[in-house]
Amino acid sequence: MRAEKREKRQRKSVIYYYIAIVITAFLGTGLSLYLKGGVPFVKEGAPIFMKIAGMVSLLLLTILLYCKAQKRKWKIVGVVSIVLLAAVFSWFASGISKEAALKPHTLDTPETEFSRYDIQDGHFTVKEPNPNIIKEINEDVLKNVVIHFSKPIEQNIAIKVMYTNRKDEDFSKEKKVNFKAQKGATQAILPVEQSNVSRVKIIIGKKIGAQFDFGSIELNGNYQERLKEKERDFLVYYSMFIACL
Repeated sequence: MRAEKREKRQRKSVIYYYIAIVITAFLGTGLSLYLKGGVPFVKEGAPIFMKIAGMVSLLLLTILLYCKAQKRKWKIVGVVSIVLLAAVFSWFASGISKEAALKPHTLDTPETEFSRYDIQDGHFTVKEPNPNIIKEINEDVLKNVVIHFSKPIEQNIAIKVMYTNRKDEDFSKEKKVNFKAQKGATQAILPVEQSNVSRVKIIIGKKIGAQFDFGSIELNGNYQERLKEKERDFLVYYSMFIACL
């Protein structure tokens, strides 16, 4: 009789533990999004909550298995299976496979396509306001634009990337990324994080007289670092699940 009561208490404790994890996960995520500055739910909040829901489902499977399995060996087999399933879930939730598919590639940028620069053997000098190059790209996903300089820049250079989605007719002030490359830099990474991008307008240097030695423009660059970041996400998801077991 005492053993039966003790088992019931253990099951209740497990259920309370599960509920506490769910509440903490959702409240913590909501708070982080709020502190981040009111990130739109559909754009960023929903995917995060979906990942939490997946992790919660795995935890629920583990708890049900623990409560229902009668023999110790089946509990062990079940828990091992859930742990392996958690690894698969963490892999997909981290987005490693999608990130790996976004290979970097270099735009074709002949000097004749640059507007309002004075160009001498790869050395660019801004000669008029709003210097730029506009390229048709038609990228399903554009993570970033990387500007490579052939020599370290000798002054701070302001860079702007404007983009249009496939439904847009022209560039707008809302769809842009600003960056200031510091003196001595050989590249500038501008995070875009947009889908269905049809065109980009790249402005390197705003002040008349700004100078730099241009190298190339790369889309979805910084590949190895992007993969490492997703690998860290995988370890975080998997560690969270293991810690909750």
